Amino acid sequence: MINFPKEICDAVFDGSLAKGTIVKTMLKCEDGKEKPHYFVVVSKNAAADPKLLVVATSKTDFYDKYPYYNRDIIRINANEFPPFELNTVVDCRRLHNYSNNKLKEYFRDGDLHFAGNLPSDKLKQIDTIVKQSAFIPLKGKKQVL
Repeated sequence: MINFPKEICDAVFDGSLAKGTIVKTMLKCEDGKEKPHYFVVVSKNAAADPKLLVVATSKTDFYDKYPYYNRDIIRINANEFPPFELNTVVDCRRLHNYSNNKLKEYFRDGDLHFAGNLPSDKLKQIDTIVKQSAFIPLKGKKQVL
């Protein structure tokens, strides 16, 4: 792995992280194995701190079992667009806050990678879900919409 100066990493990070950016992290799971986890940036302001993200998961069993939540998710078919090779759900029920400094640190350490961008039609769906969501507080809605 090539180690770039902090300033270069931070400039790449700042220029790459915007609404709709898909980020991939490698996190340890309960079984101790590292597995990729995907998040989508939903903050309307690219300079916002903290950034708001939603989870994208290929573990769709929960959503299949509880269709009540279908109005709060977006389903993406396998290989519909990169990086999602499996059927995936973007769960818009909860906004995750991450400070820019923490995300930059993950990026500098190689623990966060840019994996692509959601198409504009999917971003519009996220906005619609957030706007109508009973799970998202008004403050979060204002940061997304």
